[in-house]
Amino acid sequence: PRMNNSTLKVMVLEGRNMKDHDIIGKQDPYVIARISHGSQVQRTRTIRGGGKNCAWNQCLSFAVNSASLNNLRVHISVYDEDI
Repeated sequence: PRMNNSTLKVMVLEGRNMKDHDIIGKQDPYVIARISHGSQVQRTRTIRGGGKNCAWNQCLSFAVNSASLNNLRVHISVYDEDI
């Protein structure tokens, strides 16, 4: 059977009321998105001094096999660049 490739787009909009782990200054958050099939990982830009509320408004793209879309999982994590 022929494999149909598609593009999965994940729009990372914003984070609100995020826990701030920085003792001095504001956190510098970024997002890591990973899909369950394969080892594809995408990263947003870091929002310097973003603090507890910030907006990325960034689109992350993944190449996926359209036959596996029903079982696909997207895992999202937020990190502080300083930690």
